[in-house]
Parts: sequence; structure tokens; C-alpha cells
Amino acid sequence: MLLPENDLETIEAWIRNACFLEAWARKPGNVHPGQAFSDTSFEDFVASANAVAGPLARAQGRPLGESILEAVRSARLLMSQNANLGIVLLLGPLCAAPASLLRGTDSPSGRNTLQDWLRGFLASLSIRDAEHTYEAILLAAPGGLGSAKSGDVREGPSGTLLAMMGLARERDIVARQYSNAFEQVIHEGLVDFQAAIKTGRDLETAILLTFLKLLARHGDTLIARKSGDAISSEAARRAREALTSGWPDSPEGARSVRDLDLWLRADGNRRNPGASADMIAAVLFLALASGIISPLYPPVESATPRMQKYKVRVTKDYLTFCSAHFISFEGTQCERLHGHNYRVAAEIEAPLNDDYLVFDFIVLKKILRDISNELDHRMLVPVRSKALEVTVEETSVEIRYHTKRWVFPREDCALLDIENTTAELLARWISERLREEIQHHARTIPSPPRAPEVIRVEVEESHGQSATYESHA
Repeated sequence: MLLPENDLETIEAWIRNACFLEAWARKPGNVHPGQAFSDTSFEDFVASANAVAGPLARAQGRPLGESILEAVRSARLLMSQNANLGIVLLLGPLCAAPASLLRGTDSPSGRNTLQDWLRGFLASLSIRDAEHTYEAILLAAPGGLGSAKSGDVREGPSGTLLAMMGLARERDIVARQYSNAFEQVIHEGLVDFQAAIKTGRDLETAILLTFLKLLARHGDTLIARKSGDAISSEAARRAREALTSGWPDSPEGARSVRDLDLWLRADGNRRNPGASADMIAAVLFLALASGIISPLYPPVESATPRMQKYKVRVTKDYLTFCSAHFISFEGTQCERLHGHNYRVAAEIEAPLNDDYLVFDFIVLKKILRDISNELDHRMLVPVRSKALEVTVEETSVEIRYHTKRWVFPREDCALLDIENTTAELLARWISERLREEIQHHARTIPSPPRAPEVIRVEVEESHGQSATYESHA
């Protein structure tokens, strides 16, 4: 379906699609449908995109600071944490531009014309725009905000928005775009993206190539603020290594990108290259506006690209453990000590890796067998139980329940970080151990599996009597 003629609806669709595609592409170190952070998911980015699209689309003819503040307020009504402040700051000036200029950015002359317009527009910004933008930044409370000797947002602006962004240009690539009329977005990112599309790259590969080139040239200012300039420089070096190794056309390049992804996700995601991701959203906005790529329409909340998904399952006679336990329930009852011959089955859902595998069956069976062996011929002890008093000594484990008391040799116990040894919680514990071992395995091989999107573990106590736990990335 063609986009509607009304510019307001058109620009709103460009915003939604640009934000959606930025989050959808599996960029190293970033949130995407197969990877979430502890406090942010792919769905959060889609919801935030829908929240900010309306206010930003109305940026033409109104003070920029008001549009930025309204967009951040709309996002915060849905989200308790910032998901797209940098994107709002970048798209605000672009959305204020006449749609005819945005449509012309598929050519060098059109890009120069838009940049000339942006220079004049950004120079016209007022101190009131700066005040509203500072308020928006404080409301969003982005990670790595820190403090600054000059232009600190907590102290309020001392000049126009352009002047205040100029003070931050060396420490923030988003602010730098205000100072140089979007030089890196227009003449680097958009040019690289268009070249990738013209050479036949698929959409996701074109996005990742553009992202890696920006990261390789500039590092990432969010990483620098959170972890220091040296870590940002290391991120740039690793991105250059991936590109010079031939990504996406060589196995060496693929390994370099996987290593980069794992490295960026270490240290509690403090190495998240979020500033580079924000730049990609701005690049995609112009690519959509200029027709370099076609928008999805209706808007993306009802047009999510379908990623191929596959599932593997293992269940074997030797994936068993014979263990003793008892459970407490209803606060006043405790079973007699008894045992089960437990059976374990597991499923993994994920996209195919470069070898067209979800996960190697041989490795998966070995991991599950090793985990089962940790429980086999042992007393299962729920150390987080609220009903039992568990005392762990060097050579013994004592368990008390009201007047009952049991003492077991320490080496004969499996101390489990769960509240009760029900089949349900045993399935959860095995699932968590399985995810840990999969992550460890991925760091040791040249062509690791994609991160599992779903892991299901079934624990059977006896024939026809089982519990299943399902965990999502």
C-alpha cells in the first residue's frame, strides 16, 4: 500500500519504521528481538517508538524544545526508563525540516541542501529550546549522564540549544550532530547505508554494515561516558577488525562480529553502543524518507518482520537423575523423605546460526547429562526455603522442620538456590543452568549458536507426571 499523501501521517510512519528497524536489526551489543537487557526489551523500543512518533511528526512550525519535551513525556508515560532519548534528540531537527527536503536525500545535492537548511534551523534555536531540552533529558534520566564542567544539564542552560550542544560535542556524538549539521548522519551513515542497499545487501546486513562503520570510525560516546575512552576505542578497534576480516562475506568476519557482540554484552551491558544505535535510527529515517528503502505500511506495530524460528528438542533414556527429597507445603506440612527417578527433556528456540543449526544435538545432550549428574544420587536441598531451616557445614548439611531434624553428608547433597524441590522449580533450576552452559559454550567455538530466544525444560517425576518451565531471553 502507498503511503498517504498527508505529510503528518507520512512522517509519523517514517519515525515508527525507523525506530522499529533500528531495534529489529541484530546489532552487536544492542537490544533486538533475540536479546534483551535486564531492564529493556525489544518490545519496549517498539512501544517507545509509537509514543514519540506523534509529537515528533508535529515538529514543523513549532519550537524544537517543545517537541522534544512532549516526545519524552509521552515515552515516560509508558516506560519507567529511557529507551530512546538519543533518537528523539536526533529526529527532532530532521522532522522539523520540510518533507520535500527529506525526500531528496537520496542524492548528493539533496543531502547538501538538507544540511544547509539544518545549519540555518539549528542556528535559530533559542535558550527556551535549550531549557525544554534540558528538562527532557533530566526526565529521561539516560544511563551514563554523569556531570560536566560546562553545560551540565542539572545546572540549566546558559545559552541557546545550539550553543549548549556545542559544549557537549566532544563527549556526545548526538550533540555533535547539532554542531556540524548532522554531518555523520547525512554524509557518513546515510551514504554507507545507500551504498550497501545498492550493492544488493539485504536490509539487516545493510543496517549492520552502517552500524559497524560508524562504530569503527567514532567509537561510541555512550560507552565512553559509562566505561571510559579506552573502552570506546577498543570497541572501535574490534569493529574495524570485523570489517577488515571481511564481514559479512567471510567466516573470519562472522567470528569477529560474534566476538564483538559477546564483548559488548559483558560488564553488565555497560559497553552497550547505544549512541551508535541512535545514529542508525536517524540514518534509517532519512533512508525511508528518500525512498532508499520502502516503509512498512500500515505502521510497524501491525507489520513486524517475521524472523525465521526453529526449535530443537532432546529427551533420552540416560537424561535422568535418581534423587531424594521432600517438599513442604501449606506452611504446616512436610512430606516424608522419599525419592524419584526423574527424567529431563529440553527444547531450544532460536534462529539458525551460520552453520544452519539451532544447537548441536551432541553438545546439548552432553550439557543436560552433566547437569543431571550434578543431581544424581543426591539429596536435593532447597537452600532458599522459608519453611525449612538449612545449616550447611563443611562436612554436613542439617535440615530442621519444626520438631523434625535430618543430617546428611555434605558431599551427598545438591544445594539448590530454590524455595522448594517441586518439579516446577527443579525445571526452572535446570533451565537456568542450561542457559549458563550454553553461553559458556558459545564463547569457546568459532560458529556459536544464536542466543536462545526460548528455553523449555520438562522434569518428569514419574510416568505421566511432569512440570515444564519456559524462559525467554
